[in-house]
Amino acid sequence: MANKYALPPYHPLVLVSYGVVAAGVLLFLSNFFLGPEVGQSHEEFRRGMDSGLARALGGMGLIVLGVVMRGVVEWAWNNSQPVVSVPARVVLKWTTTSGGGKSATTTHYHARFQTAAGEVLEFRLYLDMYKRFAERDAGTLTYQGSRVLNFG
Repeated sequence: MANKYALPPYHPLVLVSYGVVAAGVLLFLSNFFLGPEVGQSHEEFRRGMDSGLARALGGMGLIVLGVVMRGVVEWAWNNSQPVVSVPARVVLKWTTTSGGGKSATTTHYHARFQTAAGEVLEFRLYLDMYKRFAERDAGTLTYQGSRVLNFG
């Protein structure tokens, strides 16, 4: 039940962004496996710590860059897709959560629509759009790529 206008997960730029994130994680984690050598002087150890801090900051920078790249690629992809308006009805609404425990909880809002032609489309929504309609509502669904522009 995928949206045919959604950004494909194997898109080359998405794969590059995942690679950048992976490189950042590896660079960051390398600090935990590259400790001081036995017999190092205090000065040598300090220089090693400086390079470890540089690796950690570089790794975090690559992770942020990869996440930002993924967002920009999806934004550009959506903008390149046609704006489509079709009669549809809401088949299902649901939420998912992530995080919790010691970190903040994030709620994601989703809806599944069925067009008059029988095509089923699923979208992730912002809360304000999610609250605008209920299951079994019918109207005109307007979307571009993976984002819903309007339903009513």
